[in-house]
Amino acid sequence: MTRMAPRQSGSALILALLVVAIVATLASSILWRQELWIADIGMQREKAVLIGLARSGTDWAQAILAEDARTSAIDHLGESWTQKIPLIPIDEGELGGFLEDQQGRWNLNNLVRNGKADPFQFEVMQRLLESLGLSVELAFALQDWMDSDGETSSTGGAEDDFYLSLRSPYRAANAMLSHVDELRLVRGFSPDVIEKLRPFVTALPEFSAINVNTAPREVLAALQQTYSDSDLDAVTSRRERLPFRDLADFRGTLKKSSFDTREGLLTTASQYFQANVAAKYKDSSIELVCMIRRHAGRTEIVWLRHT
Repeated sequence: MTRMAPRQSGSALILALLVVAIVATLASSILWRQELWIADIGMQREKAVLIGLARSGTDWAQAILAEDARTSAIDHLGESWTQKIPLIPIDEGELGGFLEDQQGRWNLNNLVRNGKADPFQFEVMQRLLESLGLSVELAFALQDWMDSDGETSSTGGAEDDFYLSLRSPYRAANAMLSHVDELRLVRGFSPDVIEKLRPFVTALPEFSAINVNTAPREVLAALQQTYSDSDLDAVTSRRERLPFRDLADFRGTLKKSSFDTREGLLTTASQYFQANVAAKYKDSSIELVCMIRRHAGRTEIVWLRHT
């Protein structure tokens, strides 16, 4: 019987150990990948549950707005839809949120109609900017961003020639704003400017009237230069006690010369609302924002974003 030489025996042992090491490494890699896959599946499920929970918040918002339409012909700050819902336990998670009347704010898209600046709405924007301590030149920049021509309206305006000269170039939209955050693309609208404006403006997909029952004093003051401090005091004081039933009721609180009869300028009922929803599930959380349009008692989501 032939004996294996010591050197051959040692080589075989090393080879065997090497094979075992490779197999162990492969097995460990497979297990590691399997664990990652299982964790990824778990994370995807958790994310899906979280988004579903947040979407249930928008369902709640639509339901409460539809119910409000059935019981009231006007919208004001004393109604149930204005109540903020803190995070409460629901479906193994937490859900909360609140609604905001977007027609209590000035619609930035009112500035340009049919591709051209609306002179009256342009003055409204300038008055609002001035009251907030912001440059009135911003109105020119926004006008140029949305109007259909390529001509710069003033030294404070900006068209393609300005935006294409930037380090990361782009063109003016020449269209309505899709949401307020789009202002960050417009010349002069820094994050600080946008945050200062945010409580008073919105971006709705059509020309919209201001709800005199929900609009901040600053917005009402910007709407009409003839509104005096006493007029504004009368409006805000009256609606806290009793919301305006209609525009005739609103007119009764003002000096006759102060009331602008311009069609579509004012209203006591709103169609557009923003739902702000916060949801938590296990270790994850999400914030969801959506624009809701209510018309003839029915509701629809205009747009929805989440972070």
